[in-house]
Amino acid sequence: CEESFTPNAYFSTEYERIFISSLSENPHYKKIIDFLSQEKFMTRKGLLEKLGTSSGGRLTELLEELTSSGFIEKYGLYQSNLSRYGISDAYLNYFFKFIQPELKNIHAGKYQSSPTQGLSMQAYQQYLGYAFERFCRSHVYSIAKILNFSAVKYDAGVFYNRALNQESSGFQIDLLFDRQDRVMTICEIKYRQGKIGTSVIEAFEKKLEALESFLLAKSRS
Repeated sequence: CEESFTPNAYFSTEYERIFISSLSENPHYKKIIDFLSQEKFMTRKGLLEKLGTSSGGRLTELLEELTSSGFIEKYGLYQSNLSRYGISDAYLNYFFKFIQPELKNIHAGKYQSSPTQGLSMQAYQQYLGYAFERFCRSHVYSIAKILNFSAVKYDAGVFYNRALNQESSGFQIDLLFDRQDRVMTICEIKYRQGKIGTSVIEAFEKKLEALESFLLAKSRS
């Protein structure tokens, strides 16, 4: 908190330094990061519209450069050709969530005497949940190894369906492994300080039923 919510603190000023050093070559880097900070994720088409450019090839280059440098991630949706982009860098996610909304107060010294007041613990706990999801998505091989199927070829991704989401609010499979041995491994990702209660079981079983119905309908069509 001291390094985040006091005037000229390291984390409150690091954002501008990134775009002076690492990402100074092209102003579109910053624009893409700013757009993604306003949304949890965006498609390539959505970013193209936001940038107001028809140069899809140049956007592809920018996205590849930001991805390879670890600032953003591209992840696919299972059973969909649609890929989405989101911020993967831990600092940038933290900055946009907690520091940017408070920059005016930080510069005015509002939290100088008590920096911990700048951080909402409720929002921070929720943030850790999203951070853990990103962490798991970036370590799918390690998860496959722990679950003892890393020797099997597989595709891994998030499953989200807009139509199913309208029927069952918040429907999403956090991580799905479609394995070549004709087995699916489904992961529900939760971050908790204590043990996870049994209430998660019923919610998870409903997700599995919805996923099964979707896959059966898709196979018939």
